[in-house]
Amino acid sequence: MESLNRLETVKPGFTGFIPVEKLEIKSSRGSGPGGQSVNKSNNKVEIRFHVASADWIPDNLKDKFLEQEKNRINKEGYFITMSHKTRKHILNQSDCINKIRTAIYECMIEREPPSEEHLEKLNKRLEKQQRERLREKRSHSLKKQDRKTL
Repeated sequence: MESLNRLETVKPGFTGFIPVEKLEIKSSRGSGPGGQSVNKSNNKVEIRFHVASADWIPDNLKDKFLEQEKNRINKEGYFITMSHKTRKHILNQSDCINKIRTAIYECMIEREPPSEEHLEKLNKRLEKQQRERLREKRSHSLKKQDRKTL
């Protein structure tokens, strides 16, 4: 619900329309439920598109999109997403398109930098986690050493 409220505050530029003819859509046999037809139907969907040549994404968003989604973009510059949530090919295809649309909308949201207080809290949490991890390692090591001395 919170993400929907954030998406309402985005600037205009991307209308949400994604031309299907400019996407590469591949189907394959997906894992998961399917009953007797699980090994017969190609319901897993993979959608990819070349980000640099995607004229339906505004130019001012492409750089931010490339930076934000760098883990899902391969070396050739293709953004890849896949879905095999349901048994229906068309629903998985719709899920992939929604993932693309949401990723573009997320690039449109202007985030303010974290405050000093927030950064300080994060640093304190990180230090506490590290201390706890080292304490557990130390106690585990002592437990092992006690077994060796018998």
